[in-house]
Amino acid sequence: MMLADHLYAMAAHGDIAALELIKNGCKVPGACSDPVFTRNVLTSLEYQFTRDALPAAYVGQLEGPDAERQRAIERATALRRSLPGRSS
Repeated sequence: MMLADHLYAMAAHGDIAALELIKNGCKVPGACSDPVFTRNVLTSLEYQFTRDALPAAYVGQLEGPDAERQRAIERATALRRSLPGRSS
């Protein structure tokens, strides 16, 4: 197993440190196909995992136009709900 495998496994279980590392990786040019969207999704997941925050509480932390922020929130929510034990 490689470090990246461990990192993604940690992220899949809502480990905030792993989410932050992946998000920082998207700051490297060419590392992510859609870096702003990826960072927004990961930021949304961090807020949802750690604070059970509603989107209104953290939407200002996201980048881009409102429609893109909403798309990221919806994707993060869908991802969170797909994880074992995180259906709510």
